[in-house]
Amino acid sequence: MQGAKEVVLAGQPYHIAAGDFLLVSVDLPVDARVVSATSREPYLGLK
Repeated sequence: MQGAKEVVLAGQPYHIAAGDFLLVSVDLPVDARVVSATSREPYLGLK
């Protein structure tokens, strides 16, 4: 994958970059934002 994002769960930030993954088996309230992307290298990920 490409780019990076930050996910905040229960006030704890997690930085997720290419090569990392976050697997969640239940529905959780999270805030997420892309923190690293450009027009030449956009954020790419799987949902």
